[in-house]
Amino acid sequence: MAQAHIVGTGSSMPERVLSNKDMESIVDTTDEWITRRSGIKERRISSTGRHESTTDMATKASLEALEMAGIAAEKLDMMVVGTVTADRQFPSAACMVQKELGATNAFAFDVSAGCAGFLYALAMVNNAVKCGMCQTALVVGVPCSLQTEPGPLSFKPSLSLVVSSLPT
Repeated sequence: MAQAHIVGTGSSMPERVLSNKDMESIVDTTDEWITRRSGIKERRISSTGRHESTTDMATKASLEALEMAGIAAEKLDMMVVGTVTADRQFPSAACMVQKELGATNAFAFDVSAGCAGFLYALAMVNNAVKCGMCQTALVVGVPCSLQTEPGPLSFKPSLSLVVSSLPT
């Protein structure tokens, strides 16, 4: 039975930072209260016009992961994106990233399971490699949106992994 291995990782985060101190002026809270309960000190906020959409962030992270793995996008068999913040309902975020990467040989789909979507996507790919359904796959996670003020802002870091079956 083939074994799945993570052979490359990538990440992408929006430029804009929203600190806990900034949050104090938006909601009734304090930096200390947020940090003590969650450990969060800041969050990244995507903005329109900066190429920070879900597809943009997922594509950047995916390119980084593929480069680290030394794998061309055309070699991918499968792509799964875990997100509830796709840019549009159709086509899926995975298909949008697939197009941007030129991953013409991969089948691609989204997993919409909130913050656990990335883990479910990783489990699906792991099982697909183990059963021989694919040899090389890309898993992308784009976490939930967090509306913090009026306007098109959302919290969208992206993490990508290249998973491959390696000779054992």
